[in-house]
Amino acid sequence: MKIISKLRISPYTRLFWTEYQLDPLRADYNIVFDQTITGGLDLVQLNRAVHKFVHDHILMNSHLIEEGEKLYWIKNASILELQIFNSCKGQADFVKQPFRLEQGPLYRFGVFKKSEQVHIFIIVFHHVLIDGLSFDYFIDQFSRYYNGMAVQKIRDQEKRISDITVSLENNIQSCFEVSKGFWSEKLKALPPKNELPYSKSKTKTNLIGEKQFSIKKSDYALWTKNLNLKVSNNNIFMLIWSVLVARYSKQTTAQVSYPVAIKQGADFIYGAHINTLIFALDLDTQTTLLGVIDHLRIELQSIVRHSYLPTQYMIQDSPIKKLNVGFAQTNLKNKLFDFGECEASVNKRFNIDIAGSELLLEYEEVKGYFNFRLRYRKDLFSVSQIHSLSSHYINLLRNVLLSPEEKLFSHCYLNKKEYEQIVYEWNKTD
Repeated sequence: MKIISKLRISPYTRLFWTEYQLDPLRADYNIVFDQTITGGLDLVQLNRAVHKFVHDHILMNSHLIEEGEKLYWIKNASILELQIFNSCKGQADFVKQPFRLEQGPLYRFGVFKKSEQVHIFIIVFHHVLIDGLSFDYFIDQFSRYYNGMAVQKIRDQEKRISDITVSLENNIQSCFEVSKGFWSEKLKALPPKNELPYSKSKTKTNLIGEKQFSIKKSDYALWTKNLNLKVSNNNIFMLIWSVLVARYSKQTTAQVSYPVAIKQGADFIYGAHINTLIFALDLDTQTTLLGVIDHLRIELQSIVRHSYLPTQYMIQDSPIKKLNVGFAQTNLKNKLFDFGECEASVNKRFNIDIAGSELLLEYEEVKGYFNFRLRYRKDLFSVSQIHSLSSHYINLLRNVLLSPEEKLFSHCYLNKKEYEQIVYEWNKTD
C-alpha cells in the first residue's frame, strides 16, 4: 500500500492501541449515532456528504500502525462509501462489529430502509476518532455537508497534528517523574478493583444496557441553597457516585475513572484528545460532606496539575488492576441531524461505548435538568439492579446535600419501599 500520509500519534491515543491489543474483538469503544430520518432523504446527497466529510478530515480517513515502539496515523487507501440496506435487518451487527485499528477504516455510515419515507441512519466511529466534546459540532458540520452549505475547513491539518503531539510529549516529559510520584502516593491505598455486587453470570458478552434518569435543577437548587460547596456540580456528582460505589462494594475506598480534555487539542475537533484520570475515594467512616468539601477542592486542584501523565503510568506502581467504574460529564447525543425538509429523531438503542468499564455514570446539563445515564455490562448486572442503583444515587445525593453534617457512610439511600421491606418485612421473626 502506498503511504500517502504518516503522522505521529498523541500520547493519549496510545491508550486506545494498548486496550485494542488486549482484546481486538472488543466493541465498547464504538461511538454510535443512531437517528430515524422521516421524509424524502436523498441517498445520493447523503453519500456525497459522507465522502466529502471523510476526505476533508485527515484523521477520519486514517488508521494506526506501529513501527518499532512508535505509533503512527497512516492514511487509508480509499474512502468507505455510505452503506445502504433495503431493510432494517442487521443493525445490531452493524453497530457492534469491531474495528481493526491497524487496517481501518475506523468509521461506518449506514442507512437502513424502513419504508419509502422512513430510514434509520447509523454512524459508528471508533472512539480514537471522536470524543464527547465533538458530538454537537459533528452533527452541525455533517448536516452542512448534506445540505451543500459551506463548511469551514481546518488548514494545515498535518502540521497542526504534529505540533500538538510534540507539545504533549514535551509536557509529559517535563512533569513525568513528579506526576508519577504524585499518583503512586494517591492510589496506594486503593483496591485492585471495585468489588461490585454482580448479580449475573460472569461469562463475558459484548451486550451493554443503559438507564436514563433526570434531576430537576430547581430540586437541586433547594437541596444546596444553604450550602457553600466551593466545588462544581460535576465534582459533587462524582463524589456522591464514588461514595455509592464504595458502599455497594462494602468498603470505604473506591476508584472512579473520568475523562478530561487536553487543552492543546481543544481547537482540533477530531481525534480523541482526552486523558483518563482517577478519583480516589479513601475516607473515614466518620467523614461528613462538610468535613470533606475543603479537602476535596484542594485535592482536585492538585489532580489538575498532574493531569498530563497518561493513565497507564498513573496506575503503573499502584495496586489497581482494573478501572471498572467510570464517571463522565458528556454529551448524551440528543442533537438532531438537519437534513432539509426531513424530520429526525434520536434512537436510544446502541450506546455501547463504555470504554472498558463495567459500570459508567454519565450526565449532561440542559435547560431545567441534569440528565443522567447509567450504562452497564448486561452479563454482570440485572435490569432491576440498575433501576435500583439509579434511585439510590438520587436518594443519596439528596440526603447528603440536605444533611451535610451527617456521616457520608450513614446516609440512607434506599427508597421507602426498600426500607420498609428490609426493616419491617424481613424482620417479622414471629
